[in-house]
Amino acid sequence: MIPKLSPFHTSQYMNFDKPFVNKEYLKFLIEVACYRHPTNTKKRFKLLLRSLFWFRQTAEWYRHIVCSPLLSALVLTHRGLVEKPHKRYLRMDYSIDERLHKLVDHYSIFTSHFDTHLIGQIVFGNGLALARIEISPEEVFELTLSVVEDECKEGELAIRLHRPKGSDLAIVRFSLLPSKNGLNLYIAAIQGPKGIDSKEKVKGACKALSGLSPNRLVLESCLALANHLQVDQLLVVSDRLQVFKNKHNMHFSYDAFCSELGGEVNQHGDYLLPLFIERKKWEDTPCKRRAKYKRQHALLDAAYKSTQLMAGHRVADSVLIAS
Repeated sequence: MIPKLSPFHTSQYMNFDKPFVNKEYLKFLIEVACYRHPTNTKKRFKLLLRSLFWFRQTAEWYRHIVCSPLLSALVLTHRGLVEKPHKRYLRMDYSIDERLHKLVDHYSIFTSHFDTHLIGQIVFGNGLALARIEISPEEVFELTLSVVEDECKEGELAIRLHRPKGSDLAIVRFSLLPSKNGLNLYIAAIQGPKGIDSKEKVKGACKALSGLSPNRLVLESCLALANHLQVDQLLVVSDRLQVFKNKHNMHFSYDAFCSELGGEVNQHGDYLLPLFIERKKWEDTPCKRRAKYKRQHALLDAAYKSTQLMAGHRVADSVLIAS
């Protein structure tokens, strides 16, 4: 019988002492597999095998889901959360123990650094509105902080740049991780829009934004959030460690993007980005381009200030930028 309700609602699981040899736990694993893949027998069987092969890590992860009010509620809409430690996550080379710890650490940090009302908006609402940039009545852009899509391998949170009620023009996916000196923000994906008209969407957005890349604008919002949270380091995955299998099909180079912004590779193979990215100086800019760069800097400043206001749980006014 396929369960219609989440199997993570019971606190009985917290009392399992030896889950691998416990018949009740094995029954629980079957219920989880049926809940995760209600219509695919093959995938249910594969999940069950992985859960038994990695029984210690799986038992620890399921215990965290049961004990966490946030995770036990999130798994109702994001069933892929069930098997996240089993699959590639954030970086290609993380072991299952590392993946498990990154997931547990992120949700622990997230719940401790964000107000309960903001968590509700980010996780269960339509996302937290970080900024609204109105260039003209016809050209309006919004930045939103939300949870990632189900089955996403590139973090747990996302900042999206989009038009009102429109699809994403740029998105940054990331997780919050502990560091020796406090907190790191780890970016595992920077992506543009999907679809056959994706190039036209980016081209139209760049034109409206005075030549500013949508990826650059959404990253500025991420920088503002990182500084609001007082992170120690802002890290970005490199091309070599990106989680996608078909790297030859990647249309975006993390290495080139980070290098252009002053990022440096650390000893772990990730890019370390400065928390304040240096911009072009006016004296180094040709006179005919100064007005254009001035508008770009105004857009970046608007995104940055509004993001910090909203992340601080204060109401920010819409930002009007004249083209």
